Amino acid sequence: MPTPAPERPDRLLQALVRAAGRDPADPVALETCRSLLPPGGLRDARARRALWPRLRALRARAARG
Repeated sequence: MPTPAPERPDRLLQALVRAAGRDPADPVALETCRSLLPPGGLRDARARRALWPRLRALRARAARG
């Protein structure tokens, strides 16, 4: 029985990973950014606004090293 292919991240997730200053090919970075997304996605403006402080913190952490 063949193993299933890993789930390909959507464009929003890839953009979040890049905005966080991480490598989009890194599975850990993908999972970290995926955990930041609310279950309903970012359709709601409140959800989008709540994401930015977390994203800035990730970017600052990546810059430090």
